[in-house]
Amino acid sequence: MQRKRDHDGPVLLEKQGPLTIVTLNRPDANNALDDAVRGELLRTCDFIAADADTGAVVLTGAGNEAFSTGYDLPQLAGLTPAEAETLARGARLVCERLAGLDVPVIGAIKGACIGAGLELALHCDMRIARGDARFGFPGISLGLPPGSAAVDRLGKLIGMGPASALFVTGGVVSAERAFMLGLVTNVVSIKEFDATVLEFATHIANLPRVAATQLKRMLKAAMLGGVPESLGADALKRAFDEGEAGERLRAMFGGPTPGAAIH
Repeated sequence: MQRKRDHDGPVLLEKQGPLTIVTLNRPDANNALDDAVRGELLRTCDFIAADADTGAVVLTGAGNEAFSTGYDLPQLAGLTPAEAETLARGARLVCERLAGLDVPVIGAIKGACIGAGLELALHCDMRIARGDARFGFPGISLGLPPGSAAVDRLGKLIGMGPASALFVTGGVVSAERAFMLGLVTNVVSIKEFDATVLEFATHIANLPRVAATQLKRMLKAAMLGGVPESLGADALKRAFDEGEAGERLRAMFGGPTPGAAIH
């Protein structure tokens, strides 16, 4: 499945085999999230959801300075209260659609990742930070509360105590501190960042597809409150029925093919 993308559009999409790379493409505005970016992210999620070839997604930002600095503040300044409410609902929808994808999503974070940009990154399954990355919700100093999806997600990831401190103080933390809090999976040097992200994401994209998809289903359920017993049992059944688990295990340890007559 192929889709052509405008090379100077607000969101870029690149396919590298089973890996799909999605890039926020407003480097001159530090990849701030305006209406065009949000709309294109929704369409991108639709494309990925319909693309059977995609095994994993990398979400990153163009340029060298920022993953995303969040809401486009000049746009925000001109909104009525009702329009601000609509924008917040639209931003949450984008986050939910990203988190709802059936394949693992890896946030590749460089430079500033703040406000609604961090909210978006929180809805990735994993986050790899470049050494210069920094994270926070400084909008409180402007009178801007964080999005409700950010409060819920960050609290579940790092605990409500550390999350509350970040939200209330408006502080910005380094990549190393974010790693200590459990906000990011790993911190990688600037020199090695691109190659490390690509190697890691390619490995994820090539995992047995059915098992990875079922794992993502359970991770989504866990984030929403818990994994039902039936979901775990169904996941293992599908791994044998639709996936490669039985075949791979028999290749390693032998044993009869299911359903074969035993004499």
